Amino acid sequence: SLLEGSWEEYADSMDQELERLKASEKKLKEEVLEKDAELERVSREKDAELRVQAEKIKELEALLASKQ
Repeated sequence: SLLEGSWEEYADSMDQELERLKASEKKLKEEVLEKDAELERVSREKDAELRVQAEKIKELEALLASKQ
């Protein structure tokens, strides 16, 4: 019947839409995980740079204190 065909088409289109949304969600989650990993890497690098700079400052302060 016409109503059954329409219902089946509607259900199929909703299944297709659900699959499209699931694929989009998966892609977005992957992108977020990639960005999180990149931020973590950059953060570790910057922390290491700051530690090196802090050590240099301590060395300079010690050198200045010994000269006074």
